[in-house]
Amino acid sequence: MRNINLRYCEETYDEQGVLTDFKVKCPDTFNFGYDVVDDIAENDPDRRAMMWCNPEGEEHLFTFADMKRWSDKTADYLAAHGVGKGDMVMVILRRHYQFWFVATALAKLGAVMVPATFMLKEHDLEYRLNGASIKAVICTSVGTIAQVVDNVIDQCPSVEHLFLVNGAGGGLTEQDADGNWLATDGPVGAALSGPEGVCAVPAQRPGWHDFNTGVRNAD
Repeated sequence: MRNINLRYCEETYDEQGVLTDFKVKCPDTFNFGYDVVDDIAENDPDRRAMMWCNPEGEEHLFTFADMKRWSDKTADYLAAHGVGKGDMVMVILRRHYQFWFVATALAKLGAVMVPATFMLKEHDLEYRLNGASIKAVICTSVGTIAQVVDNVIDQCPSVEHLFLVNGAGGGLTEQDADGNWLATDGPVGAALSGPEGVCAVPAQRPGWHDFNTGVRNAD
């Protein structure tokens, strides 16, 4: 494993190998998406980046090559909708794997990620959207938070785009008496496991862009 961290920090150890000093030395041009994720993807593409699963039984193993590919596609998709350097983007994605695609993509674009909890209410959300001049919201379809956004969006003039991510259950899918998942907005669980299941389920809501489909179709 290459110690690329040593490009961006200085470490000093004593005779027992105990860390005694640590200094960050990142250049002004440092970008986590390019200088860490993509660097590893290009030099060690099969290295595991993340093992992800949810309570419904969906599983994905993402290599760094996968993370580069999906974050590039996400960046391309967001850029096509005008998201760029310095833009504030609110991200409400619970623990969906798309969170990491978005976080890395926004770093590559130079946009600012503003993470938020799905537990916000209307007054909380309106305050944050206006206070940070949010340009776009990337939100989960799981739960009621998309409706909360809809309830206040007319009072938030800076917001130009709403992106809805189908969270494929997000751990909230109910089961019948036989243990079968009662999905209401597409398939959930093991059927979505593996590469073909990534961002495979669309999300439809008036006034919102379908994130999963847009990212899958992006360059």
